[in-house]
Amino acid sequence: MADLYSPKLIFCYGFLVFGILNLIVSFLVDKYSFLVFRGLAGVSAAALIPASYRLITAIFEAHELPRAFTVYSLSGSIAGATGVMFGGVMMLIPGGGQMAGWRWFFRIIAAIMSVGHFKPHSSADV
Repeated sequence: MADLYSPKLIFCYGFLVFGILNLIVSFLVDKYSFLVFRGLAGVSAAALIPASYRLITAIFEAHELPRAFTVYSLSGSIAGATGVMFGGVMMLIPGGGQMAGWRWFFRIIAAIMSVGHFKPHSSADV
């Protein structure tokens, strides 16, 4: 989709939909609806990767691209390592039902996504 439409548009909407779907997932009680909405959240998160590649190539100049892609790849590795630790800390939250630790993981991810989405953007379209 990032090849057909503006990568900035796909990235922003993918980011927003991912946050909204994670918030919905945090309140679900049925396992089948959980799997469906979690799958949809995965699809919206997957839209971020090609859009981000297109944004990087559009924003940076040719001599800056190797460093930009290195930082981008490094951020994915750091996120993968710290995400596991963050999830473990979320499971330490006591409670059951709607206050279960796994539910808070999705709620915090939704909050992070909403803060990141409503950050002021520049007026230049990419």
